[in-house]
Amino acid sequence: MNTQPTPKLDVWEAYCDECYYHMWRLRRKTERGWYDGFHIHTGEEAKGLCETLNKLERELNEAREETIRTREFMDYGFAKAQEELTDMTAQRDRLAAVLQQCREDSVELVTERDRINAIIASVEARQK
Repeated sequence: MNTQPTPKLDVWEAYCDECYYHMWRLRRKTERGWYDGFHIHTGEEAKGLCETLNKLERELNEAREETIRTREFMDYGFAKAQEELTDMTAQRDRLAAVLQQCREDSVELVTERDRINAIIASVEARQK
């Protein structure tokens, strides 16, 4: 998980737009087009709204980062679960092979026991 936090820089700015009747303009710092942003009457409103927009932008970025971290954690957990499932399946297959061998050995032992019991019975029969 290599999530680098995004810088907590303000992305909105407010300034007095002398070319637009000295109204206050709000825009993203990266926008420089004629129609980018919007105008507000007073500097106090513009600065307050700018602070609010920057705060909301930071909260949005934090939520995005948390979403990315959560997704990466879930992907890691899913990959780890798949790996564990593969390991468990291989272990189950090994145990099934051992169990099958034990069953075969058990059948051989029962057969050998029956053969030995038959020999003992025949020896006892001859001794009588």
